[in-house]
Amino acid sequence: MILSSSFEDKKNYNFLAFLALFYVSLNHIAACVMHGIAVYENGRGGLCLLKKLAVTNVVDQPLIDEPAFIQYINFIYWAFSVSSGGSYAGDIAGVTSFQKSFEIIVMLFFRVYFTFISAEVATIFARAYVSFKSNLDKVFQF
Repeated sequence: MILSSSFEDKKNYNFLAFLALFYVSLNHIAACVMHGIAVYENGRGGLCLLKKLAVTNVVDQPLIDEPAFIQYINFIYWAFSVSSGGSYAGDIAGVTSFQKSFEIIVMLFFRVYFTFISAEVATIFARAYVSFKSNLDKVFQF
């Protein structure tokens, strides 16, 4: 019984580690999609995130003139801010209605994702409590 409980614990912790890695991967995908939207809208000549950041960028130039790595860092920053904070309206935010729509979709998706993670953590703690309680009862019976 104790071996199976230990195996269950490892399986649960591995699942939580998978969810954390999946969260990082989803943020990467959201950042890449938002960058793609910004590049698409920049190609059409419209206002986009790549031009808007000129005011807040440290070197005071448009983000589109920055190397790809700096652009990626800014968009991954946006993705983690939106996914963990909810209604983020800081220095990096959607400018056009298309970007704002995507931002809303990302926010809603991550709200559902965090609800799922919270439910999984609660289930793991409930199972651990039941296992602890049954083991404690065995100790008291001895």
